[in-house]
Amino acid sequence: MNNTNQNLIEVLEKSGLAQDEKKKLVQSINSMASDKILLTITKSLDDESAKELEQKLNQDTAPEEIMSFLKEKLPNLKEIIQQEMDQVKQKIADFLQEEE
Repeated sequence: MNNTNQNLIEVLEKSGLAQDEKKKLVQSINSMASDKILLTITKSLDDESAKELEQKLNQDTAPEEIMSFLKEKLPNLKEIIQQEMDQVKQKIADFLQEEE
């Protein structure tokens, strides 16, 4: 399990959910975060690069090739991804605190 998933599970510990439910929720959260990250990345690219990314995604280009393309176009890619994941984790933590 990667660090992001483990961190999300730690945030969810307060929820009282069963471990299986937590893992399913983390998978859903990761999916939503991935969508949000992709949207942010697309907005960060110029029009030509965004179209090129869309073509790569539609052509089932290897993930390694897509990441290489994105790293070339967005030197701050790692920071973009981390920021989006941090926002998701914060929203979950805020939600769980409201439930207490």
